[in-house]
Amino acid sequence: MKIFDSYINQEFNENLEQNKLLKPALFLDRDGVIIKDRHYIKSHKDVELEDYAFELINFVKSQNWLIIVITNQSGIARGILDWNSYRQITMKMIDLFEGPNPFNAIYANSELPNYPYNKWRKPSPGMIEEAKNSFPIDLKKSILIGDRLSDIQAGARSKISTSFHVLTGNGKKEREDIKKQINHKGFFIEDKNSIKVSFVNSLRDIPINIFSNFI
Repeated sequence: MKIFDSYINQEFNENLEQNKLLKPALFLDRDGVIIKDRHYIKSHKDVELEDYAFELINFVKSQNWLIIVITNQSGIARGILDWNSYRQITMKMIDLFEGPNPFNAIYANSELPNYPYNKWRKPSPGMIEEAKNSFPIDLKKSILIGDRLSDIQAGARSKISTSFHVLTGNGKKEREDIKKQINHKGFFIEDKNSIKVSFVNSLRDIPINIFSNFI
C-alpha cells in the first residue's frame, strides 16, 4: 500500500537547478495552518484557507524563500479518504492562491500513529529530510509553522532553528504539551534536539520582517 506522496512544482525547480546556493525554507503543516482543519477533510469542496495564509505565504515567496508543505494524512490509511481525494484537496488549496503556485513541494504520508516504525509521519523528520535532499535548503535559516506537538518535534529533530506554534487547528489542544518542554530561553527541548518556539494566535501574528532578516 502506498504511504508517501510528493508533489513537486517543476516550474520553480527548473530555476533552482541553475542556482545551487542554499536557501531558507518555510515548512508548514497543512490542516489547521494553511487550510481550515475539518477533521479528516474528505472533499475539495470543503477546502478553505486559514486567516492570513494567502498573504503570509505569498509574501514569503516574494522574499525568495522555498515553501514546503509537510502533512500527516492518516485518514487515508483509516479508509476515510483515498489518495485521489487527497490530490483533489491539494489542487483546490493551490487554486485558492489565485496565481502562480507558491509551493515548491508538498509532502504527505498516510502512516498511522501506532506503526512500529514511522519513516514519514511527524514527529519523524522524514519529510523534512526528503525536502533537504531534493532542494538546496539551509535548515539553520529555515522556519517551521505548525499547530501540533508533532510539528515542533519534527522541526527539532531535523535541526530547524526557528518555529511558530499557532492556536488554529489543534493548537489550543496541544499548546500546553509543548510548553512543558520549553526552557527559560524559549527553546523546545527533546533529548539532544532543540528548536526556538514562538507562540502566536494565528498566522497573522507572525512578524513578516523575520523572513527578510534571515536572508
